[in-house]
Amino acid sequence: MIARKSDGLRAQEVLEAISETNERIKAFDITEDQFLHANDVRTRALADSLLMCALRVTEEAGKLSERSQRLHPEIEWRGIIGMRNYLAHDYGNVDRSVVWGAVTMEFPALERACRQIVSESER
Repeated sequence: MIARKSDGLRAQEVLEAISETNERIKAFDITEDQFLHANDVRTRALADSLLMCALRVTEEAGKLSERSQRLHPEIEWRGIIGMRNYLAHDYGNVDRSVVWGAVTMEFPALERACRQIVSESER
């Protein structure tokens, strides 16, 4: 699904990307250590797939309207946009510990906010 029209659709896209991230972590049993120190072709490929998921999340979340962002001040929106730029433009120098922290500690709050945005858009 390519979401481009409403915050509800964009938030749904974020939710799908977060879900995909979590599914990959679980399906491939990726640990923090493997993600941070990917040193063989398998773990590098898995780490890269999580980085792509994080890019998808930050790309769509950063496009949510200012109104939706103001309604969810618990989310560090500028940080999301900054991470998106970091992932997209400085890919080779990404600090994976920052990304792992975002995926494991920040994505759950973003997921809750996006669920609310979707719910509000359905009313």
